[in-house]
Amino acid sequence: MESEIKSATLDDLNNIQKFNLLLLKELNKNCNQTNNCDWSLSKKGGEYFKERIIQNSGCVFIALINNKIIGYLAGSIQEKQYYRKTINSAEIDSFFVLNKFRRKYVGSQLFKTFIQWCNSKRIKRISVTTPYENIPAIKFYRKQGFADYDLILESIIK
Repeated sequence: MESEIKSATLDDLNNIQKFNLLLLKELNKNCNQTNNCDWSLSKKGGEYFKERIIQNSGCVFIALINNKIIGYLAGSIQEKQYYRKTINSAEIDSFFVLNKFRRKYVGSQLFKTFIQWCNSKRIKRISVTTPYENIPAIKFYRKQGFADYDLILESIIK
């Protein structure tokens, strides 16, 4: 069964926050365990996704099957970085598909819709950040044409 992709509305906000919580819990389980899961359902988390839904500089797309959300992608236009000679860019801020719908082109459909949104905004460069341990996501992004650009290293000060 093919999923339907549509722009999220404020009616979808609570479900998007719940899906973001699932994302953060999955990342904490499988990756670096530094995500604050309380943020997803917090007032600030709600404001963050609300801005993406209603502002022209952001977007949230949802994937549905039988009118039930099975995934989402949130993105935004990025401010030009003063140290880079770059054209307008956007970032995938948050992206999650329920496990049983992965590898069934739902993520690809969400990504394609995001690219269409970027084209409508005359965006020529996109980026995404994911933990290095998130191998399935990295493979997905590379399949979509992403290449390594930055390497961010962290250290805990003792």
